[in-house]
Amino acid sequence: MFFSSSADPPGNPSTPTASWIAVGVGFLSLCTYLLTLAPTVVGGDSGELTTAAFLLGVPHPPGYPLYCLLAHLFTYLPFGSVAYRVNLFSATTAAVTAALLTYLTVVSASRLTLCRNNLLLTATGGTVGLLWAWSQKFWSQSVMAEVYTLHTALCMVYLICLFYWSLDCNPKWFYRSAFVVGLGLTNHHLTLMFLPPLAYQGLWTALTQKKTRFAPLCLKGLLSFGLPLLIYLYLPIRSFMDVSFDWGKTQTWDTFLAHITRRQYGAYKEEIVGLKSLIDARFWNWKTWESYFHHLTKQYTWLWPAALLGIAVLFRKQKRLFFPISFIFFFGTLWLWANIRANPYSHYLHDLFLLSGELPLMLSLGWGLLWILNRVGRTKIGIVTMSAAVLFIPIGMARANWPMVSRHGDYIVHDFHTKILQALPKNAIYFLYGDTNTSVSLYLRLVENQRPDILFLDYNAGQAFRETPSNWGPSKDPENEATGLYSIGHFIWQVKDPVFISYLHPIIGVLSPYIVPFGPLAHFDSGKDRKTSWQSFQQSGFPWAEFQLRGIEKPIAFSDYWNWATIADCLLGRIFEKFGYSGLETIDPFARVLLLDAETWRESGGLSLLYVCQNRFEDALNEQYRITVAHPKEPAHFYNLGLLYVAAGQKENALLLWRKALELHPNWPTAKEAISRLEASR
Repeated sequence: MFFSSSADPPGNPSTPTASWIAVGVGFLSLCTYLLTLAPTVVGGDSGELTTAAFLLGVPHPPGYPLYCLLAHLFTYLPFGSVAYRVNLFSATTAAVTAALLTYLTVVSASRLTLCRNNLLLTATGGTVGLLWAWSQKFWSQSVMAEVYTLHTALCMVYLICLFYWSLDCNPKWFYRSAFVVGLGLTNHHLTLMFLPPLAYQGLWTALTQKKTRFAPLCLKGLLSFGLPLLIYLYLPIRSFMDVSFDWGKTQTWDTFLAHITRRQYGAYKEEIVGLKSLIDARFWNWKTWESYFHHLTKQYTWLWPAALLGIAVLFRKQKRLFFPISFIFFFGTLWLWANIRANPYSHYLHDLFLLSGELPLMLSLGWGLLWILNRVGRTKIGIVTMSAAVLFIPIGMARANWPMVSRHGDYIVHDFHTKILQALPKNAIYFLYGDTNTSVSLYLRLVENQRPDILFLDYNAGQAFRETPSNWGPSKDPENEATGLYSIGHFIWQVKDPVFISYLHPIIGVLSPYIVPFGPLAHFDSGKDRKTSWQSFQQSGFPWAEFQLRGIEKPIAFSDYWNWATIADCLLGRIFEKFGYSGLETIDPFARVLLLDAETWRESGGLSLLYVCQNRFEDALNEQYRITVAHPKEPAHFYNLGLLYVAAGQKENALLLWRKALELHPNWPTAKEAISRLEASR
């Protein structure tokens, strides 16, 4: 057996018993993931990773070859869409992670002789495993195509190897650890933080195992580590095979190195890598730590401080394991948190990057919790009561998180982009820009074969579509950037087919006199006279009436960062038709709710916006009134409530509210314009 060592102490769960507990947690976790699994692609990198897995293509740096190969096996399942099958891969690896965490919690507590009561050990292991499985961020990654659940599963395998190594420093556990770390690097580069603990293992093994010579130990360790790295050869092999989706074109040594070292994200790398941050005032600022502790409470409930006690228990019981566990926790959580928070482009990735560093935290939580329970529950009644109490904590957390993470019935992103493609005329040229925009369109085009007549050209996604010229992409060099945009502009002026461009695409600024709205897209029309945004929108011809999205009635529409941007134009288009008295700019404050996180969207008018789209004006008015009363100093809430009163035909009330908004925010152009238009229409 891969995870096997000497016998457990008498009176404590054996390895087979711990395995059954782990299987139970894994099965329960998988059931919840299946009930909340996304039926198709969602936002972010979901479409890109699904396409890469299906075609055995090459996604964005570093290419994730292990993920592509393993997820590809799930595409052969005989049920569901391709995207559903790849989402199922995430659910499976997530359940494996929860099971392995449970297993290690029980076995390590047993071997460290923290407790001899089987019921307490079982309850603690189950609590830790389910706290992890049902934590909001990890659960959110378990129901869609992403690389983080495979990453955490491999991290757990490494921690198990590390634990068994700490018991006797057997070289076989060092070699296994090296192999797992190398394997993990072929999926996600956050595995790099396991290299110092791995070097520590090798050095300690060499010092304690007198029969093991240092040079052969290092050589075998390097071979064990390097062998799985050969999986990266997948990238040039698939590139030379001219696969339909090849991000990095890794056919030369330079492009290959650039891809696997994430050279494309060089600026981002500088924000994370560098020990100089340890002496940065930002790192030692109490607010940084306080914000992280708040994050822990949000993710793992008020039980997390038990982890600090668990670290102390570990120091007393097993000093050999104390350093690597503490290192992974410190650099994988607090240090990473302080560094990433400084990067404005990674706000939605904070908690995801912390997952691997928080696995040791969960282990420590189990040790600390067991230490407490072992001293509190001294009678049979006390033991049963305490065991039941701690198990109810993750159940309550699951109930609270379910609506926030469930992607069941979430077809929003898929339908949104499908409707856009259906609205485009035959033989159109479609310029894509942005992660979700390109990612989902990539899936629809290459996997579902939608609209083969359309020419897709992407700008910032590594030429995901092979038709995109190599010089049509963002550049840090202003001259190259200008040259690329000039090349695109020249191409657009020369073609006869209709051209449509995703909003935020930099070419729009170059072509601005000839750009008119077309629903969520911009349409290039060299023969159209320049008109106001109001006139252009009226004449755009986009079929808003046919723009129906499955799942938009659910709050989940607002609980995902990528869904906010994806459905914003759709919702605003419908609202614009209801508020036809004004231009797009007058409903911009109402759109602000689409740019907020999952916790605050409701308290900022998100539910009101949803009711408007469902023609539930009375509910929308009541909800927005509640928000306005709760936040009497926020002018946008008064403005939004005024919009609803206009839609309900109560213009006098709207004027009062807008004047109040202007009082709170003097010289607010939007409120001034709305008041003048409404007064002129009376």
